[in-house]
Amino acid sequence: MTRTMYLKFNRIIHIVSLTFILVWQYITGKKESIPNLITVKLTELGGLYIKFLQILAFKPAFNDEDLFGESNVFDQLPFEPIHIEKIVQQLGDPSLVLDNTVPIAAGSFAQVYGARYKNRPVVIKVLRPSVERFISLDQKLIKLLAYVVAQFSRYQAYPLKAVVAQFIETTRQETNYILEIEKSEAVRKAYEAWPTIVIPQTYHALCRKNIIVQERLLGESITTIITRGADQPMRQVLSSRLSELGSATLIASLNGQQTHADPHPGNILLLEEGEKIGLIDFGISATAPINRYAFYNLVRAYNDYYQGQFDFNQFFDALFDFYAPELSNALKQSDTIYNQHYRKQITQYAEDIFMKHSNDPDVAFYIKSGRL
Repeated sequence: MTRTMYLKFNRIIHIVSLTFILVWQYITGKKESIPNLITVKLTELGGLYIKFLQILAFKPAFNDEDLFGESNVFDQLPFEPIHIEKIVQQLGDPSLVLDNTVPIAAGSFAQVYGARYKNRPVVIKVLRPSVERFISLDQKLIKLLAYVVAQFSRYQAYPLKAVVAQFIETTRQETNYILEIEKSEAVRKAYEAWPTIVIPQTYHALCRKNIIVQERLLGESITTIITRGADQPMRQVLSSRLSELGSATLIASLNGQQTHADPHPGNILLLEEGEKIGLIDFGISATAPINRYAFYNLVRAYNDYYQGQFDFNQFFDALFDFYAPELSNALKQSDTIYNQHYRKQITQYAEDIFMKHSNDPDVAFYIKSGRL
């Protein structure tokens, strides 16, 4: 048996045994130990499993004070052995000089190393070999595990299957570095009119299907600032820079350009003592909507909602026009021609559904926190 086959077999045994343990804990009334058990066991496997835990941690149905025990699935992840010196040598450019063999950052999919290219600071982002080797198998095992986990959620009607499907599609994007390189260039072009927003330059000649070499942005992540605590002047700086980033993203969307779609605090850096803001990690980007008029109305509906002026009819109309434009237009024409009120009836039906689910944990959480 080769080492790869052994490791694959070990992963299968790991997940299957975990599912049996979860079932036994549930049957014997030890449900309180299940969340922490899941976290510990999946963290041991790393890669996609940690990413899956991070996704669950953001879901209100699972985001509970007793769900993940004392574990923090967003902590700096352990490093994986990578022969980075050999990788740099294989790239074949003597102008690329490694700073250190120890990564400066590690995520669930990649490790990042500091280097210099033509005496300029750069980062070398390398896809973890374990992710590359086991991604197909891990996706199947996560599907199996998700089915079992769903049985132990206090909200068993939660659409975990849909969450897993979306998660798998996202992992495909985030592990496709050729696609990420294209996205980073598209995003760089979309924000080039904003002097306070910095998108790192990508050095295409040094990139490969599992390696990205980009300009290194020397700044402090929003995550670090939040953790440390920000005084009032810093909060004002943050507010100003983030408002500019929000405006730039909205305008880029309305102009039909591609935008950064993963702007969590770890991917946003404050540069030059707050004079500029930088974006990193372009594994997930968003394509601008085709129907920009409908998109504008949707943004306006959300704005009214945030201002405390929630009108269900207005909100639903905006959603309907944006997500189902053909059906929306057909109903409008049908109602005009035949003097019917089908669209109004559908809106009323949708409002009934909304009210019925207003006590659903996810819906209630999003309404309460202003994240509908």
